[in-house]
Amino acid sequence: MSLIRQLMARIAFVLDRIFRKFGLSGKSFIPMLIGTGCGIPGIMASRTIENERDRRMTIMTTTFIPCGAKVPFISMVAGAIFGGSAWVATSAYFVGMAAIIISGIMLKKTKMFSGDPAPFVMELPAHHMPTVGNVLRSMWERGWSFIKKADCFVEKF
Repeated sequence: MSLIRQLMARIAFVLDRIFRKFGLSGKSFIPMLIGTGCGIPGIMASRTIENERDRRMTIMTTTFIPCGAKVPFISMVAGAIFGGSAWVATSAYFVGMAAIIISGIMLKKTKMFSGDPAPFVMELPAHHMPTVGNVLRSMWERGWSFIKKADCFVEKF
């Protein structure tokens, strides 16, 4: 398991307790993280959530995250209406995050989404400190690979 996947699993496990307060599972973290870059892949990433209720709740709340495609529109509105105030564009992100929390709480009270999210069970692999030898070997291999690629690039010109 790669280091990034291990860290994402641990973050999702830690955030599960926080997300449960507004009706989401800890597994909703990764779709929401992806949703900050683009909303469509963020929604598609919710396919990994097994529980149908949690998946639908994640899809409905992930749409409130301001993704990279919305930034130009937010900047345009801030410039046109509010005279280019930097705090307006910045606060749009915080309003989006607040909308996720508020909509999660509101949806949790509806009949369709009532009840607790599915239990979050995940086997976390042991997290070991790397040895000095492994770090140095990895640095050498990657550095030497970069030098070979850079040398090949320089020879072309």
